[in-house]
Order: sequence, then C-alpha cells, then structure tokens
Amino acid sequence: MNLLLNPSPQMPIHTEISTLVPMPASPLALKKRRILILSSLTGWGHKRVAEALAEAFQACGDESCEFVVHIENVLEKSNVVNQGLSGLYNWFLRYAQPWMFLYYHFINLFHLSHQPLLLEPMTPYAKCLYAEHQPDILISVHPMMQYFGGILQRIHAKTHDSTLPLFTVVSDPCYGFWNDWVRANVTHYFTATKGATQQLYDYGVKASDISELGLPTMPHAKTWTASEKQSMRRAVWGDRATQLTLFFNAGWAGGGTIERLFKAFLASDVASDINIVFQAGANKPLQKRVKALVDQHPDASVLLATAEDDMLNLYALADAIVTKPGAATVFESLHHGVPLLIDRQERLMPQEEGTAEWLLAQGAESCIAHAGALIQTIQHWLSVPTDRHAMSLEAKRLSRQTSAEALCASILNKVSRR
Repeated sequence: MNLLLNPSPQMPIHTEISTLVPMPASPLALKKRRILILSSLTGWGHKRVAEALAEAFQACGDESCEFVVHIENVLEKSNVVNQGLSGLYNWFLRYAQPWMFLYYHFINLFHLSHQPLLLEPMTPYAKCLYAEHQPDILISVHPMMQYFGGILQRIHAKTHDSTLPLFTVVSDPCYGFWNDWVRANVTHYFTATKGATQQLYDYGVKASDISELGLPTMPHAKTWTASEKQSMRRAVWGDRATQLTLFFNAGWAGGGTIERLFKAFLASDVASDINIVFQAGANKPLQKRVKALVDQHPDASVLLATAEDDMLNLYALADAIVTKPGAATVFESLHHGVPLLIDRQERLMPQEEGTAEWLLAQGAESCIAHAGALIQTIQHWLSVPTDRHAMSLEAKRLSRQTSAEALCASILNKVSRR
C-alpha cells in the first residue's frame, strides 16, 4: 500500500501573519502593537517555533488589542553572504550531517554573528525592514539574529527615547548550543530545559534574565484521544489499523541516514507485521528513491509523506518515530506522546547531542546505532507492548503543551512593565 496523506485544515505555513490578536486590558491594549520575529530557514526547528509563537499571539485574549506579527527569514533575505551560510547549513543537513561539527565550531570560534564587517552591510536591509514593519517587540528564534536585532534597536533609538526590546527564544532545547545565542542587547531569554538554562549560565547570562518555559509547539496541535487516533488509522490503514505504526522522519531537509535505516528495515521480516510512514521532507530525489524502494515491496504497508503533508496528523498515526533529535520534531513528538528512536548511526550535530542525551536520561528515547538495533527494538515491542507504552507515558510527561501561550504571555507582561 502506497498512500499519500493530505494535510488537514490548519493555519497556513506562511512567513507573514498579520492578524487581530486580542489581549486582556493592559497598557498594551491602548494601541496597535507590531511584533517582528527574526528567523531563518536553516532546518525546520526555527521555522516551527516562529510559527507557533505567531499562532499563540493570534489565539490569546479578547478583541481589545490589535497585534500585527511578521516572521522574517533574515539570512535568506539580507545578502548573498548570509544566503550562502544558510545554504551551506542546509547542504550539511542533507548530505553531510557528521561534518556539521566543523561548521558548528567554525561559527563558535569566529563568532560570525558578532563580526561587524560581515553584518554591518545588513544595515540598509535592516532600515528597510524597520521602516516597513515599525516593530514594538523583537523576538529572535535563531542564533544569528541577536546582532541583527541590535542593528534594529539602534535604528529604533534614533527616533525613540525607549529601547526596542529583543526577546530571544532559544530554539536549541538542550545543553551544547551555539554561543551566538548570547549577546548583551537581549532583553530576556527563554529556554526549553534545565540543560539549555545551564548553557546560558555557562555563557555568562544572569539567572534573572532567563525563563524556562519549554519549547513552543503549535497551539492548535491537538492531543488525540485513543478513539480519534484509531479512526484516523482506519481511514489510512483499513484492517491493519490496530497494528503498530513506525514513523521514519528524514526531516525538512530530507537528509541523514534515515533512508539507510528504512531500506534495511523494509527488507526485514518484521516490516510486514507493522505499518510504516516515511517522511522525505523537501528532498525530491529522496522522495523518488523511497517510492522506488517501496514499489519493490508491494506487500509492505507504507505511507509516503512529504514536507507538504501535515506533520501533526502523521504524529497521530505513529506509535514511535525514527528520527534525528531536531528540536521541533522532538518536542512535537513529546506533545503527542510518541516515543523517539534516535538515529545515531553517525555523529550527531553538537547542538543535538544534548537533546539526545536528555531524552535518553528521561526514558523517552532509545538509541539506534544500526539497523539491527531498530529491528530488535520493534520485535521486542511487538512481544512486550507495555515497554513501548511506558516510553509513551514518559514522552507525555516531558511535554509542555501550552508553552507557546505561556511564552507569549510572559513577553507581553515584561513589555507592559518596562
């Protein structure tokens, strides 16, 4: 069975969201507020966090206040050099993840986001962006946006007595992330876990400047009941709806070694005992290769998905997910109580190593060092389903399903007290 899951109706995935966002009566309700979220299309996590925040602002409060939210992908729009850095990062994601540590250490060593010679040429672009959106609040969800936020703050200071606040939502959720997240012009930091908070401490950030509220996930992401999940599965799998479903996620870039795991697993005897979802992301060559591979196994129960499909519905189908520990995937999986099987066939990116270790320590992950380990894990779960269920409960325990709303409320509260 080779199926395509159509996305369900949900908030469109756009880079700009202009909407009326009601808030409780406060100083903020006296006039329109404009929020500018600074991001980049390097991977999937920053994009998802930005969209979750925008949706959270849309959902909170009454109709007494108008908020205009804009998400700007700065690296891709600012200049050719930054476009190249973004492209290089995504090339590593797709083709050479084990070498990402070189890119990571290069950025950390030379502090590229702190280099005036590299970033001051962004000033004309920043002036145009500021003039177009006239932001009252800046939010960074990307490690290279703190310096750029500073440029916008300087532009603002030329015509205003007050400081333009910059709130940094650290979308790398655990210990081991880039030092470019930290800069003196940041008003306040928001982290997902104690490990991320500790990393900021180690970089010299004061405890009073950090709030640990979890990683924002889509507020509209539903927590499916068992009967709702079963109904969705029947619509996709028919008579096989009660069988265990394994979700292979190659990420937004569609890279890494997930394809290798999938190929080996599909050839195993256990593959015929379960349902399989494969998400190939935006990698069209990978989509074609996986389809050709599935066509060689006509008896396999496989659903092929791409970046255009609704990930939230895919989580509802899944009993476990095979993935690298990207921030958005991890916290959306936890939101839905989906245990993670982390692909560790090759060296993880430094900013994801801490996430994998955190999940393992919390009992919500199993490490998959090779295809044989994956096959053995699934065989064990088929024999002892309570073990997988226990991991699912741990995943749910770690989730913070209202983190986006809590973070937005905290930002607005801090602005109202300035």
